[in-house]
Amino acid sequence: RAPKGVTTAGVGVQSARQLRVLRAQYKPHEQAKAQLESAKKKLSKTEQAVHDKKTLRTVHGRSWRDETLADWPDNDVRMFVGNLCPRVNDEQLHATFSKWPSF
Repeated sequence: RAPKGVTTAGVGVQSARQLRVLRAQYKPHEQAKAQLESAKKKLSKTEQAVHDKKTLRTVHGRSWRDETLADWPDNDVRMFVGNLCPRVNDEQLHATFSKWPSF
């Protein structure tokens, strides 16, 4: 039986071969639906892994999730530097961090 929308009336030998190829490639609705759901799950796992990596915070060996980080673009990278020795001055900080273009 031909897939929906494909008729066999009046087809020649060449068209019949093409029709056999089409039939071989045709997947029943349920099989296609199952493959689509599988692809969605794989994509969902990938998206979740990216989300988890993005929202994970780690400081002094302690880790937690900060869901507010998901609101920022992926290319927005920030770093907090605190509790520095009183002898550290602005020039030293500038020399250390000026190698990054966003500084």
